[in-house]
Amino acid sequence: MTRHDQQILFTSLSFLAVILNDTPTAKRVDRTKVIARLMDAFCTTELQSIFGANTSIDAQDILSKYLNELRQTGSARLDFDWQTLLSMYELLLAEKNRREQEAFYSADEDLIANRVLQLAEEQIRSEEEA
Repeated sequence: MTRHDQQILFTSLSFLAVILNDTPTAKRVDRTKVIARLMDAFCTTELQSIFGANTSIDAQDILSKYLNELRQTGSARLDFDWQTLLSMYELLLAEKNRREQEAFYSADEDLIANRVLQLAEEQIRSEEEA
């Protein structure tokens, strides 16, 4: 299970918990995020053998150091092995997706409708090309 898979699982379970708890609509996103972070922290520290957190933690640490160096000096070397680079890529992609989703869920209906149309058209093109 990748780090991204874990985040999806934690967010899904958190959202279900928030919905089942009859949380007011305006507070659902924030409460879901908090519960997902708590689940992530618990599983990372307490259930490492189940979720294989050693690789994720290593990749997360490496990515954090890389980002810090990039921020401080304006450049940093990417001389890591294939698996580490892939893990770093997945972490960055998941974070980008989280930021986009956060902005998306606070958007108005027109923006959401346009994005749904765009994704539907991409899906159709992808199916036609296959």
